[in-house]
Amino acid sequence: MSKIFGYIKFIGTIIIGLLLCGPASVVAAADHPDLPVVYSFQADPGIVNSGENVTLAWNVSDAKAVLINPGGIYFEAGKGLSVGDSLLVGSTAVQLANSTNYTLDAWNDFGNTTANTSVIVRGGEAGSAAAGLIAPKTVSAPKIAVLRANPASVKPGEAATLVWSVSNAAEVSITGIGRVALSGSAAVMPSRTTTYVITARSGSEVSKASVSVAVVLPKISKPAINSFRAQPASIRQGEGSTLSWSVSGASRAVIDPGVGYVAPTGYTQVVPSTDTVYTLTAQNSAGISTALAKVSVKARPQPPRIDYFMADKSVISRGDSATLSWSVSGAESVVISGIGPVRSSGSMSVRPSYTAYYTLTATNGGGSDSANTYIEVGEVAIQPIRIPPQPRPRDEPITILPVESPKSENGHQELMPIMGLDVI
Repeated sequence: MSKIFGYIKFIGTIIIGLLLCGPASVVAAADHPDLPVVYSFQADPGIVNSGENVTLAWNVSDAKAVLINPGGIYFEAGKGLSVGDSLLVGSTAVQLANSTNYTLDAWNDFGNTTANTSVIVRGGEAGSAAAGLIAPKTVSAPKIAVLRANPASVKPGEAATLVWSVSNAAEVSITGIGRVALSGSAAVMPSRTTTYVITARSGSEVSKASVSVAVVLPKISKPAINSFRAQPASIRQGEGSTLSWSVSGASRAVIDPGVGYVAPTGYTQVVPSTDTVYTLTAQNSAGISTALAKVSVKARPQPPRIDYFMADKSVISRGDSATLSWSVSGAESVVISGIGPVRSSGSMSVRPSYTAYYTLTATNGGGSDSANTYIEVGEVAIQPIRIPPQPRPRDEPITILPVESPKSENGHQELMPIMGLDVI
């Protein structure tokens, strides 16, 4: 008799399962079109042996959240398994000891929509959702087996690779990357030291782990002043000197006094009136470097003075010589035109072929002075002719013989005046 009752109980369990394992039943008010829509809510498989896994799957739209009971399985839109802002699509695994009737509640601001599905457990007890069914036993939390960064530290602009492996999870996401597969790798290029958090979800169970990628900034040294000089380093008042410089690794550079901010490499002219020390200052976040360049300024001297410049003869015959003499004070250079550089004082013999004009120029840093002299060159000198007195008759005429003049260089005969002729 007990065997008969047991057989009848088993047949009843199968019949109840057939009645419960059809498509999910949905309860929603027809006059409220804005309520959530449950497209599906199913258990797969619908009939299992005790201790076997069952997957509950759902597809809901226009809902802020869903709640599955028994078990308190809860998901919000935008969290957990979701697509978009109001479409919730997901699944979770459960293990049952007895046949169970599940209820899914999906709600939004307008109300809620309910759907049901059932699981038959062979060898378990059948009953109502209120009395005969026990709360489901959810599977264990997700397990994060691997999470590492290679390399663990990088320089700015370099990349690191995140590697992970997760099991027993319905959804995996990593901060800064988004949703990812259960295992994989991804390149990251942080601008500063960053901690990446991996979150694995399975129903209401959540597991997290983190790994950091350190961004190591290169060590910054103070600026390097490669060169800074003044050329020439010594000038006279009113003259200029050129400052030139070259700087590396500086965020800014300035030259004082009187120049201001400058490019890392360049040159500029300065005209100091007195001895001046110029300071080049180069700066960056690591510190300051300086260099000096001195320009010495000499006072401008008085212009030179020509004491005298003369020729001992102002007129000579061609072929004769004359002597030039001079004396100059405070000159750096003395030049006589037609002759060239000479000493500050001296004398020299000259033999011009033609009347010659000479200019002496004396120069120093304060200015110059000049003086002129000339030597006139004539033909051969004629001595006066004296004719001794001769007695002659009073009525006898006087005859004067012409004196032949020398020929000029062009071959023409020239008449030379007779000088000093006394006629008695």
